[in-house]
This record gives sequence, C-alpha cells and structure tokens, in this order.
Amino acid sequence: MKLAKAKEYYRLGLVTGFACVPADTGWMLHVDCPKVSADGALIETALGENKVYVSLDSLSRDVERIGNVAQAWAFKI
Repeated sequence: MKLAKAKEYYRLGLVTGFACVPADTGWMLHVDCPKVSADGALIETALGENKVYVSLDSLSRDVERIGNVAQAWAFKI
C-alpha cells in the first residue's frame, strides 16, 4: 500500500492500527485495515516494493504523516 493510500484510508476511518515488523536491514510498517484487506498491508515504495525503514524514528515519522496519530503501535515478530 502506498503512503498516500494509507492516508486516505486513515481519513476514512478504515485504519485500525499500525505495527512495526522487523526486516533484514531495518523495519517495515504494517497498516491494519480489515475492511480493505483481512491481513492489512505493508507500506510500499513508489516502485511497488516493501518500504524498509533504517530506523524506528523514520518509521514513526511516516505513521505521523499518515494520520498525525499519537497512539501506540506494536512490534510484530
């Protein structure tokens, strides 16, 4: 899912939460959106690949960009 689509879904009230998923070289952001997809979706780059964040700080900034939320998000292992 592209970041812009996640923002749109958040504004529509379809996003129920976020999760931080470990990757080989960093972290990926999982968006829980059960009304759109039962499993949710990972944030993608412009080329359609899963976006890998080098730090949790950069991942957290994208969560704020999506919905300016100050809610807790979870780690999935």
